[in-house]
Amino acid sequence: MRDLETATERLKESSDSLIVVKDGHVLLSKDEGGIRPLFNALSELGEDMKGSCIADKVIGKAAAALCVFAGAAGVYTPVMSKAAVRLLADNGIVYSMDLLVPGVLNKDKADLCPLEKMTANTDDYRKIYEMVKGFVGKPFK
Repeated sequence: MRDLETATERLKESSDSLIVVKDGHVLLSKDEGGIRPLFNALSELGEDMKGSCIADKVIGKAAAALCVFAGAAGVYTPVMSKAAVRLLADNGIVYSMDLLVPGVLNKDKADLCPLEKMTANTDDYRKIYEMVKGFVGKPFK
């Protein structure tokens, strides 16, 4: 899957935190952290994300759900949670990671990411999309 290789290489070689590749072309690259860049990519690219390959610095369950929602064909990340692996696998998305973790931690690494906690009780990617939508709509603390 050449697009996944391209996205992976670009992520590893740049300071970008998110790369979306389709049909050999980089559709989007962002250097912001968190889930907002991936969530915003859904709005920016819309149907163009269907069949794309996504490389992101960290993929937890919420980010995996966004990848499923987008109709991604493949996902790469240096760090992926076990819940993300299950969600991607259950939805037929090819994935690879460098490090598998029990859960994604928050920014100060003192606890689980709020979205990991919020999405713990559902595997419905549509519900998770709505949770993320509410989460990113809140102002930063």
